[in-house]
Amino acid sequence: MLNPGKLMVCIFAFAMSIGITCFAAPPKMESWKTQYRGFTVASLDQETLREAAEKWNANQVRYMMCPVWWKDQWKMPSTQAVWQVILEKLPAGLDRAKALGLAVVLDLHNIPNDHPATYSSDGAKASHEFWYDKSNLEVLIKCWEQVAAICKDRDQVIWFDLGNEPLDWTVVHSHPSYPPTWPQWAQETTDAIRKIDTRHPVVIEPGPGMLTWGFKGFPPIKDPVMPVIYSVHPYQPVEYTHQGVSHNRIIAFPGPNNEHGGGMWDKKRLRTEIMDAIEFQKKYGVRIYVGEFSVARWAPNGAQYLRDLIELFEELGWDWNYHSLREADVWNLDASDEVDLYDKDGKYVRTGLVDPKSGLFYAPYGSPGKGKPKPPQGLTSRAKVLKEYLERNGKSKIKRK
Repeated sequence: MLNPGKLMVCIFAFAMSIGITCFAAPPKMESWKTQYRGFTVASLDQETLREAAEKWNANQVRYMMCPVWWKDQWKMPSTQAVWQVILEKLPAGLDRAKALGLAVVLDLHNIPNDHPATYSSDGAKASHEFWYDKSNLEVLIKCWEQVAAICKDRDQVIWFDLGNEPLDWTVVHSHPSYPPTWPQWAQETTDAIRKIDTRHPVVIEPGPGMLTWGFKGFPPIKDPVMPVIYSVHPYQPVEYTHQGVSHNRIIAFPGPNNEHGGGMWDKKRLRTEIMDAIEFQKKYGVRIYVGEFSVARWAPNGAQYLRDLIELFEELGWDWNYHSLREADVWNLDASDEVDLYDKDGKYVRTGLVDPKSGLFYAPYGSPGKGKPKPPQGLTSRAKVLKEYLERNGKSKIKRK
């Protein structure tokens, strides 16, 4: 399990989405016959994959390869040492996924560069300088060359998600809003992969971060072998989805929110917010994949938020992976919706369901520790929503041995 305290890192760095209007369906392609629905995972171990396939009926997992985050957790001397372990374990993990009928998205969640340039102490400037440090590009390409060599002869569904939530804070509110060098980096990495692997598709996240504004003006990546898949991570409004994680206020949904111009946030607003991705799909006829989406388990009306998003994905025919399975308690579908709550002075009041009108607040990261949340009786309301739509994949035919 990843450290919940590091969850917000994915919003801010490369160390390192959605709605509908009436438009013609994307062109039918042979590779589009299967719609993928599943989970992000931090491991390709047997029990995680069994749970995804047999309990939830997932047909895809997105494997977050996080050498930077895992360095301290694994007590390794360098991020490259972690990366070598990831590579060594990858063939067996892919074998397990194939045996269970699971497609796999390989996500390079952060770049294992042990010798980057020295960046500014200012976070925004540092996020810009990252994208002009050629050593990052060199490591990015090398990592994918190594992965491609492992996968090139594998007769199974594997997607290469080149980089997680690319973000340059100095341009995030500009046009274009994606990191300026990211299209070229993505193109060079795709070219390098194609010299080795011509079997598996490339996935590109325009960004910026977990936003979809980067689709506006993003130049399509050229792949001579097969169409590129483009990915979105719809966590908006982040103040709602990450309540109790990035701040301690209780936020309602549907409800007013100051994010991105403010106003009422409901299913209609979710549709509007990711219009750049929809227009990109309309213009280029590409496949769109939701690599991550979620909401903190204690957020009020979280089940409705998830349903609103998934209904949009389904109407658009987008593949999707819920974040996450067996990774961090914040997103756990099986865990209670109850959480510790405090008054404005930081005094513990109760453990229970949240009420936006209560005037109470979360502890940091929604940490339990004072009270004992009541265990769910059966599936949580959030789990029921996911289960309902994952059933569309059909029942797993793999029997437990």
